[in-house]
Amino acid sequence: MRYSELRLLRWGQVDFASKALTVGASKTDAGTGRAIPLNDRAVAILGYWADLFPTRDPKHFVFPAERYGLAQCKDARKGTTRVLVQSTESMKGDVRAN
Repeated sequence: MRYSELRLLRWGQVDFASKALTVGASKTDAGTGRAIPLNDRAVAILGYWADLFPTRDPKHFVFPAERYGLAQCKDARKGTTRVLVQSTESMKGDVRAN
């Protein structure tokens, strides 16, 4: 797989039943896409990873790139501290201050 194909892989491209990944049509000379077979170990690891995202949707990325959890951000101008929360659900890196 190309780096960008792996980085941008979505759950809708993973077929556990046929043990294969399908990469986008624009990445091949013929323009039809291609199926990449998965061995049993890859299927098991992807299955484990899928279980960590129970609300995943076919359009969600398999490997979300954004950080998630809590982080503190100090505002020197106001002398205050804010808590920043990020979610892997957004996939666009939205940050909300609480």
